[in-house]
Amino acid sequence: MGVTLLPGISTPVAVAVIGGGATATALGPCGGLVAADDLVCVRHISDDLVTNDDVTSEASISAEGAVELSTTTTTGDFLVVVWKKAA
Repeated sequence: MGVTLLPGISTPVAVAVIGGGATATALGPCGGLVAADDLVCVRHISDDLVTNDDVTSEASISAEGAVELSTTTTTGDFLVVVWKKAA
């Protein structure tokens, strides 16, 4: 897992690549992600790179700072997560 705070952007934005998992389970953790942050984009990418889907609409941040997906199973795949840091 890598977490990067993107420099040179006026809005504090961070990005992480995390392993996938079962639906409705905590995925991550995304270092530094907290419940007060706002998800900008969550992409589900398959291990063979064939799948590259936007799953932002079903993603949420758990109280522990992990990403949870409500309907898509991503076991064996990975997620690219971009979020805006809370003020």
